[in-house]
Amino acid sequence: AVSDDELPPVKKKRKHRRHSGSDDDHSSSDKKKKRRRRASEEKKSGRRSRSRGKEKKHDKSSKSSSKSHGSRDSSPRRKSPKSSKSQSNAKSKVLPELEKYWKAVRDDPSDFTGWTYLLQYVDQENDVDAAREAYDSFLRIYPYCYGYWRKYADYEKHKGDKSKCEEVFARGLRAIPLSVDLWLHYLNFCKSTMKDNESQLREQFERAIDRCGLEYRSDRLWDFYIKWETDLKNHQNVFAIYDRLLKTPVLGYKTHFENFEDFVRSYQPNRILGVDEFLELRAEAVQKIKEKGISADPSAAPPPGDDPSEEEPSPARVDEETTIMRDKIISIRKRVFKNTAAEVGKRWKFEEGIKRPYFHVKPLEKAQLNSWRDYWTSK
Repeated sequence: AVSDDELPPVKKKRKHRRHSGSDDDHSSSDKKKKRRRRASEEKKSGRRSRSRGKEKKHDKSSKSSSKSHGSRDSSPRRKSPKSSKSQSNAKSKVLPELEKYWKAVRDDPSDFTGWTYLLQYVDQENDVDAAREAYDSFLRIYPYCYGYWRKYADYEKHKGDKSKCEEVFARGLRAIPLSVDLWLHYLNFCKSTMKDNESQLREQFERAIDRCGLEYRSDRLWDFYIKWETDLKNHQNVFAIYDRLLKTPVLGYKTHFENFEDFVRSYQPNRILGVDEFLELRAEAVQKIKEKGISADPSAAPPPGDDPSEEEPSPARVDEETTIMRDKIISIRKRVFKNTAAEVGKRWKFEEGIKRPYFHVKPLEKAQLNSWRDYWTSK
């Protein structure tokens, strides 16, 4: 038997894994698949991102469109600071010098001349709001300047705003109800706006007389009322106004009585008197004529056979009757006139001492202050 050592060595076979070409192909194909997957995934993600971007753009556009529609339809736009600033500067661009005039009176509100320059400036410019602001501010400080109430009312009238004009007059007449000039200006305005409404205009005349008719220098107001009624041929109304005026102690009391006499002698008594006073005075006149024995003119006697009851009074008797009645009317009012003259005499020296019966920013002289003081303390 032969031992193993004696046998020749035998080469051991290595166990090798087979790496065939198919394995290489598999690995390369796997890599390719992975690349394809990645590429497809990248494509899909790209599509998703692009679609998302489109959706976002669509959302933004839809939101912006909805905002624009909403702002047009319902919600008001907010003013940007730039727009509000431009609006605030708009007036200064339109009236470039306005702020300069305002600065002068803001720095010194007692600068009366500065105010007049401001008012002159806004009067000539076409900015109603600027003019109203200037006039309102001025008249709050100087409410007794009747001339500027008149200017303000004329400004509104020129602009065609009737209601604003009436409002300015109302404020002015509340501030200075004893201003004859302002009342006359107001009544002229009423004549132009109430010419078709006689009773309404008469109410305004009566209001003026009630508020300002007792003022010592109110003669022009009374004369204006009398002329208006005379132009309308309301002679009984004129007579009634004279009846009140002759009892009022005003500066022109003598002239008013003379005008009253002319009025009475210009119209028949039955045209100017009320029925009761006319019949009473006529009865007195007839009695007086009987006492004088004035008869009808014989040449004017009716023919025989005519009814004597149809006989009309002679012209001579009618004239005599009218003359007696007129004299009686005047004599009754003359007694009233004498009482009024006595009242005027009490005021005369004080009223004559007043040289400036209207408001002015200049201070009164000492003599003028003394005259006012004496007037107030007199009995």
